[in-house]
Amino acid sequence: MRSFAAARNSRFGARARVDYVKFIRWSQWRIEQTGLGILGFITNHGYPDDPMFRGMRQNLMGTFDEIYLVDLHGNSKKKEVDPETGTPDKNVSDIQPGVAIGIFVKHPAKKTKKEKCVVHHAHLYSPKRDVKYKWLD
Repeated sequence: MRSFAAARNSRFGARARVDYVKFIRWSQWRIEQTGLGILGFITNHGYPDDPMFRGMRQNLMGTFDEIYLVDLHGNSKKKEVDPETGTPDKNVSDIQPGVAIGIFVKHPAKKTKKEKCVVHHAHLYSPKRDVKYKWLD
């Protein structure tokens, strides 16, 4: 099982040892063994856009046919704000890092080299948690 750290980005370093990254990689490996499946994770929102996770994203896109990401933001360490209102963006839980929901789909039929992974990526900002909860419901 090749790690995300080995996937094109030698600067990945300590981030490859973050628990949610290990869980995603192990689950990806299991899907590779069976040839199909769906994974769903609620995690820190670092991997969808952090440059240090380039290798991880590329590796996931090589395995899965479709990836759905919802970045709920709310990172109090970065002091994220709602771009529409300029007010502080609220997290959906009582943690400092922002939250992301990732759903990874591998269809039974093998994709050809010409078929690329389709990534659906949404951002959800709001100064009110209830707005995010309602959107997710």
